[in-house]
Amino acid sequence: MLIRVLRKYTPFGLVTFFITAILLWIKPIISSELPGIYFDPNPTPLYYGIAYLIGSESFRLLCKIIGFFLVLFQALLFNEILNRSNLLGSRSYLPGIIFLLLSSVFVEVQLLHPILFSNIFLLFAWGRIIGTSEKQNSNEAYFNGAFLIGLATLFYP
Repeated sequence: MLIRVLRKYTPFGLVTFFITAILLWIKPIISSELPGIYFDPNPTPLYYGIAYLIGSESFRLLCKIIGFFLVLFQALLFNEILNRSNLLGSRSYLPGIIFLLLSSVFVEVQLLHPILFSNIFLLFAWGRIIGTSEKQNSNEAYFNGAFLIGLATLFYP
């Protein structure tokens, strides 16, 4: 039934998408056993700044909530890229929910991690590059995609 609802691009599918995301992340958010942020022994410059600002124990809940919203945004962005480029033939929320399930499969990694920041830039780069198939002059799109990939490496190498 869930797959049937998510295959259609309706408002009810979007509500189901958000409810599924909340159900996947509610346990790690309210759990006090897990840290809120991933501490990398050799952090990259931008992630070091973020970890320095909100990496203390008092911001544990905030870090988990930010991680949740980053994964949710990435799932919606992934879904939008696939639907806009018509890679699957029909519009649906199923690719986004699969992305969300794969991103949330391990409870230990449901925290603020540098990969979450890096992945946003990689998804934007993929969206720029995948849209060049129908354009004649695509050098600008390739440059923008490469620049976004470079920004992604400032968070996670």
